[in-house]
Amino acid sequence: PHDLDEEQEGIRQRLCQHSANIQNAYSLIQEFLGMIRTRTTEAFDDWLTRSQNSKIPELVSFVNSLRADYAAVKAALSRPESNAQCEGQINRLKFIKHSMYGRANFDLLRLRVLAT
Repeated sequence: PHDLDEEQEGIRQRLCQHSANIQNAYSLIQEFLGMIRTRTTEAFDDWLTRSQNSKIPELVSFVNSLRADYAAVKAALSRPESNAQCEGQINRLKFIKHSMYGRANFDLLRLRVLAT
């Protein structure tokens, strides 16, 4: 919310005043983002319950997907490790591969990957 300019903040306030569901969804989403940023899981189970009870269909669907992979989500919220470096390398490799599609064989692809 601190990244919003005055106009955006005004729109957010009007939307939250217009509907209790919007205010509730906004609060729950901000709380979840806070858990992600601070990597805390103490309030996660309570947040899941409150979000499920909100009866907001999109939020309930999101909670159901989080519960389906509960252990992984809880670990992701609490562990400092990240696979960003690996994902970046995979993305780079895919870009090189797609840019050469149909033009060269594996040997040239290998040389291009090693050269960059």
